[in-house]
Amino acid sequence: MDWLKEAQKARREYLDKTNKLLKIPTVLEKFDESNYDAPFGAPIRDALDLMLEYGKKDGFITKNIDNYAGHIEMGGGDEVVGILGHLDVVPAGEKWTYPPFAASLVDGRVYARGAMDDKGPTMAAYMAMKLVKDSGIVLNKKVRLILGCDEESGMRCINRYLEVEKMPDLGFAPDAEFPLIYGEKGIYSFDIVGNVSDDLIISINAGDRYNVVPESCEVVLSKDLRREFTEYLALNNYQGEIKGDKYVIYGKSAHAAWPHLGLNAIFLMVDFLKRHTKSSLVSFLDNYFLFDTLGIKIGIDHNDAEMKELTLNLAKINFMDEEFRIGCNIRYPKG
Repeated sequence: MDWLKEAQKARREYLDKTNKLLKIPTVLEKFDESNYDAPFGAPIRDALDLMLEYGKKDGFITKNIDNYAGHIEMGGGDEVVGILGHLDVVPAGEKWTYPPFAASLVDGRVYARGAMDDKGPTMAAYMAMKLVKDSGIVLNKKVRLILGCDEESGMRCINRYLEVEKMPDLGFAPDAEFPLIYGEKGIYSFDIVGNVSDDLIISINAGDRYNVVPESCEVVLSKDLRREFTEYLALNNYQGEIKGDKYVIYGKSAHAAWPHLGLNAIFLMVDFLKRHTKSSLVSFLDNYFLFDTLGIKIGIDHNDAEMKELTLNLAKINFMDEEFRIGCNIRYPKG
């Protein structure tokens, strides 16, 4: 069997099915345990239904686990090989060249949120299962494509799945670089909360997810710094704007696993504010986080020969009425 040739024959089907899946905006807005029909929201439920519908029509065994997750199964025997994919995506953000949920095909590439993480690879795994099934090969093990719905926000999907189904005997996740990754950094998210008074800053807001580098940060100030802000933007070639009493600065979004690939908007705003205030909050951010994605300033930097550096993402900040909450995400290697 020439599998590459068979895969080329299935290319159009793969693109059609993937594009339909990519057009569903599967961003978690709110988790509602009481909403049995769609605990992670209607779009994520729609994506799960679509995948299970594909599986059923193509002759696979399918199962929906309380709308938290599902699986598509082929083969027989007692042992289970798990292929772990997920249908949810991180927020799309702004400044896309092509719309994030339009699945634009340009120069042989599909552009969409989820094209790489993880709808495209999940559908590739599904099509591989379909090619094997259509070939007539009889498997002596079960193969299950497990469809998660909350991978980006808490893994409640797989936790619920394993309450109902057995743990696969072995498996892999088509959610990283080819050909194989045999280890993964640990993940730890935490908040720093406290109270502080500030004569200049009325409020600060940036970020809404731990696993995303914030692309914008806005502050409301008690003092008119419009001229200074405009000069700062021009001097550093940054993007920003003033909306009434709000000062907004724009960076570049990236996944928290690779914060150096983004431009953290909180960093930019703190860098501006520290020039105009002795605020203890701004000083704290400057001393322990500013322009540091390796955790050097807080003394947690570490480098492993295989897994490389620990990374730190200053993901969120909210300050109002003298109360602040700072959200961080760490990806730490072994050792």
